[in-house]
Amino acid sequence: MHVQKVYTDWHQLPILLDLGMVACIFGVSYETAKSWAAQNKIPAQKVNGIWRVPKSALMEFLKEGRSA
Repeated sequence: MHVQKVYTDWHQLPILLDLGMVACIFGVSYETAKSWAAQNKIPAQKVNGIWRVPKSALMEFLKEGRSA
């Protein structure tokens, strides 16, 4: 049985977010988040071949009011 972690506060999120988390934050599909990452529409980078988004970069992105 897989137990999904529920975050109730921004500060509980890990330092590096995966695209599944980013998709949940924006309310889009994983594939949309992956497309945004590949197109540099969100502050994502590949770490060992896996897309990751630094929480601090995403916070700045959202504070600036930018949209993907």
